[in-house]
Amino acid sequence: MSKTNPLDFGPRDISLDGDDVFNSPQAPPQQHAAKESPDADEGKVRLRGLFIEGLDQPGRFAELQKESRSLAMMDVFKGFQFEYMRGVTPNLQATHSLSYPEGDQEPQTYNFGLTYVSPNQETVMTSRIDTDGVLQGRLIQSFGDNCSATLSAQTGPDPSRMSQLSADVTYKGPDYTTEFQYATSMHQWCASYLQRVARNWIVGIQGVYLHGRAASWLSGGVRYEDDNNAVSVVLEGLQGAVGSYTRKISDQVKVTSELRLQQSNPQNVIDSQAMVGWEYRLRMHSVTSTFDTAGTVRTVLEDRASMGFMFVLASEINFPQRYYKFGMRMALQL
Repeated sequence: MSKTNPLDFGPRDISLDGDDVFNSPQAPPQQHAAKESPDADEGKVRLRGLFIEGLDQPGRFAELQKESRSLAMMDVFKGFQFEYMRGVTPNLQATHSLSYPEGDQEPQTYNFGLTYVSPNQETVMTSRIDTDGVLQGRLIQSFGDNCSATLSAQTGPDPSRMSQLSADVTYKGPDYTTEFQYATSMHQWCASYLQRVARNWIVGIQGVYLHGRAASWLSGGVRYEDDNNAVSVVLEGLQGAVGSYTRKISDQVKVTSELRLQQSNPQNVIDSQAMVGWEYRLRMHSVTSTFDTAGTVRTVLEDRASMGFMFVLASEINFPQRYYKFGMRMALQL
């Protein structure tokens, strides 16, 4: 089954209307200018009216700090896990998962999942159910090349506590992204806008309203990126800020640092936490590790030595609290 991401929209070559500020009526006519070929301006960034034409798609607001975010959300599990994936049809894949946690406090679990991708890759449906009776489902529908909608749902034996529903609508323009979200958890509403204002600069804003807590806040972010560096700062309302920096040392090695500031107490004391991580990727292997000021070290090793087989080792150790967990996963895909 094809693994192409149906939501991976590349940059679109869309012309923007407006007068060229460099060829205004007051400018002297260039009667002897040489005529350029139709492809002379291809790939160039040009100003038209109030916009810049030819910029790349900026992605989503949640991806302003995608490097540090991926490290912070690194999947560090515990115990032993085994996954078996098999294509039932060219468009349908079944997944069987077994989990054996550490010790005898947690029971063993089994998960069964299905993934369907339409022939035109505009519709993706996934579902999963486990032995605890928790059922999860997700529908991703693309409407052309620019618009997509995502619907996620979860329910379980206790619907009053485990039932959740969320919806997401995303529109990707040539150099901007607009996104609207709703989740039944505390009746959360969210809207964001992200704009690439120059070849290396991205700015965005996000508004969140929690009806369950009668709370709302605005977040703003800016990102600079080039071939070897990425710097981003996100202001989370008036009480928090996150800054990150990523340096690409080579095609295989990246180093990322993050500083998080949060005002979370009535004494107006600012809590801070820093994290440093690195990622080393080869064609079939990868090693990712982080260390933060709380004394936690996390490492994940992935090995894809053979086609259709993946081996993962994960560990997390907190030295001040003397807490640790280790995990091993084997995945087989046919």
